[in-house]
Amino acid sequence: MVNFTDEKHLLIDLKDGSFQAFERLYNMYSGKLYNFIMRLSSGNQYMAEEVVQSTFAEARKNGGLIEITDHAEDLKGADVIYGDVWASMGEEAQIPERVGLLSPFRVTMDTLKATENPDVLYLHCLPSFHDFETKMAKEWQAKGVDIREVTDEVFRSRHSVVFDEAENRMRSIKAVMVATIGA
Repeated sequence: MVNFTDEKHLLIDLKDGSFQAFERLYNMYSGKLYNFIMRLSSGNQYMAEEVVQSTFAEARKNGGLIEITDHAEDLKGADVIYGDVWASMGEEAQIPERVGLLSPFRVTMDTLKATENPDVLYLHCLPSFHDFETKMAKEWQAKGVDIREVTDEVFRSRHSVVFDEAENRMRSIKAVMVATIGA
């Protein structure tokens, strides 16, 4: 979890041209970079892909590794499992098709166990379908469609840091706002 006072100091240092402040802010918020660039650029996929590619290159240069895989055996040794909703708002008509394609990738405790890492983290940008308590989840369940991308067991486990991630996203949005309005 990021301390807002630290962020404020980083923004002041960034405004003064500090590369270290830039690097630290970049490291703190690059996880949402693609979605942010897509929204900022009105869906300019080329720009977003370029930014994401440079992010991957930077991660490799600094000894990090980001892997996207659909092979369960590749989970061994993972530090983080990242989930996302299978259909966003406005894409409800695609739910049955996406559930059919993505159900094998639902994040379960078996997914976490496959990492063989007792400290593996689960991230999700939220909102998430993890139980059948929402109106939409109940409606789809009544139709025989399980729209959960993660089980409630994982979502509520000690491995889940989804609310910390949401808090950091809120802080990054504030940082962008401060940077763009010049405050």
